[in-house]
Amino acid sequence: MRSQPLSPKAVTVEAAEFEAMVRSHEGFLAGQPGSMRALPRYVIAHRMRCEGRRLNEADFTGADLTGSIFIGGDLTRAAFYCATLAKCDFRNARLLRADLRGASFAGARLGGAMLDEADLRAAT
Repeated sequence: MRSQPLSPKAVTVEAAEFEAMVRSHEGFLAGQPGSMRALPRYVIAHRMRCEGRRLNEADFTGADLTGSIFIGGDLTRAAFYCATLAKCDFRNARLLRADLRGASFAGARLGGAMLDEADLRAAT
């Protein structure tokens, strides 16, 4: 008997679709009608560009964001639980109270990143 995977099947997201999610999330944070909170759980979105973007409380649980750029972004209380963040650039990003449990940061750049009260249990 085969065991079932613990996570949903990952879906690859192209840059235009990812940008639309980010834009909608920023609208949600600003209270714009019709905007939605970003919940890109279990997506594969390599080399996305999010410099200086507001992604507070976005949920990237289980996402593979390898090589993405978040320089100077606001990721306060964002969830990156078990996310693959290899070679991501988080320089000067705000990751205050972010959920980074089990995240993989192999080769990531974190210089100047604010990680106050971030949960880094089992992160590598």
